[in-house]
Amino acid sequence: NAMRQLVYSRTDVHVTGDVVMAQLPLPEPSAEEWRDYRDVTVLAFPTPLGDTGKPLQPIEVKGSDEEDWQACLTDPNGARLKLSPADEHTPHWVEVRFSEETVVRTLELPAINSMNSAWVYEPGVKVRLLALPRLGNPVEVASTDLPQSNWQDDSPFTMACQEVSRKKFLFFLRAIFCSETQLFSKKETKFEKTIDNGNLP
Repeated sequence: NAMRQLVYSRTDVHVTGDVVMAQLPLPEPSAEEWRDYRDVTVLAFPTPLGDTGKPLQPIEVKGSDEEDWQACLTDPNGARLKLSPADEHTPHWVEVRFSEETVVRTLELPAINSMNSAWVYEPGVKVRLLALPRLGNPVEVASTDLPQSNWQDDSPFTMACQEVSRKKFLFFLRAIFCSETQLFSKKETKFEKTIDNGNLP
């Protein structure tokens, strides 16, 4: 019992009064004895306006490297892309366009551990998401250098985005150690990737 793993489940409820009675499912149910689950907390909050719990579906996807970005972001099973190392001057990019103004609230990537070869936990990856207006300057809604990881990291990395409503969004990925990248969407707009070490740009 030296280490604990935090797991969670999500339950959407329709509220009609002041009190809600709901059965919350056990996350990752298992009969294994070592999985001695303990309740930690229940976090309840209003569902953001327009959140259906389903993936956002762009009507147009285009990007760098002559890859099939459309299949990458719309195929439920994902599509593996092979991307070369890219620095801040020539990052990989993908632009998505929606049929109407849309708020992208989260940007989710895979476990950081999966972005490098075995026993290498410094991802060397920076991601940036811009909301593109029809006129004027773009608005940065998310930007970060991904943190270090460890060999037990198998949970997605999720970034909160500034809530800006636009039809177009532009995603940049700079990867110092990068030879293969997998991106796909599941919920909201998600970018999942696996990165193996390569040569420095």
